[in-house]
Amino acid sequence: VVLTGEGADEIFGGYNIFKEDKVRRFWAEQPDSKYRPLLLSRLYPYILKSQNSLNPFWQSFFKQGLEETDSPYYSHKIRWSNTSKTRLFFEDRIKKYFPNNGFYTELNEFLNPDIYNWHSLNKAQYLETTLFMSGYLLSSQGDRMMMGNSVEGRFPYLDHRVIEYANQLPPEMKINVLNEKYILKETFRELLPEMITNRPKQPYRAPIGQTFLSEDSPDLIKELLGEDKIKKYGYFNQNVCKRLIKQMKVPDKSISAKDDMALAALVSVQLLHYHYIENFKNHNFRLAEIQTIIDLN
Repeated sequence: VVLTGEGADEIFGGYNIFKEDKVRRFWAEQPDSKYRPLLLSRLYPYILKSQNSLNPFWQSFFKQGLEETDSPYYSHKIRWSNTSKTRLFFEDRIKKYFPNNGFYTELNEFLNPDIYNWHSLNKAQYLETTLFMSGYLLSSQGDRMMMGNSVEGRFPYLDHRVIEYANQLPPEMKINVLNEKYILKETFRELLPEMITNRPKQPYRAPIGQTFLSEDSPDLIKELLGEDKIKKYGYFNQNVCKRLIKQMKVPDKSISAKDDMALAALVSVQLLHYHYIENFKNHNFRLAEIQTIIDLN
């Protein structure tokens, strides 16, 4: 049994996406300002190397939909737009199942309609918690990974009393100017070293390209990323995937998050097909057991 900090960033405003939302709204008040967008350099020093400027590419990137501040999805639309480009790697027959911006209709029906009345930080927290934390962090990176290794997680920040208390806090107690998780840091400042409470936010980033495209990567992965398997399974455009893999194999090349996400999607789908379609019988699943699981759900 282990203690884990999942929920602290979502509940107390720790993620950079929350501060990015705040900066972009500040910038949107004066869209032609040369100085307001420079605040973004303080959020992403590991991406934006220069602290004194924001080059035209990144300025254009963060300026997408800048003045659409009435949208309940304002905080996340840039990320979703960037991620949606992964669909370009699929074959045309697959793309039709992922229409551009088609998911907004489903979102509008799924999310709490009161979201339009909330503070901008609360909107962003709600989206992150509802769509990302529960379905991905606590599932793919949490329960399934831990239980697969006989580990059980305990999540103190997800205690309902902590969440209920945090939801009553004014936004400035969570993000004070650009200081994230402010009340949490102040509460434990006397117990933690200064280097912990004052260190800049730094996300952990999985080395996806290095893992799947190195000489040491598993033979199965090399096989599944080969042109023959990509063509045989038929989900992805061979030429587009070939260019991606070739580009990501270039030594010392800076790999974008978009390319990493595309490779992760490619590997995931290929693995799913290999295990659960091509070699399904080898798993010794019994149809009766599968039907029981379906009935229970």
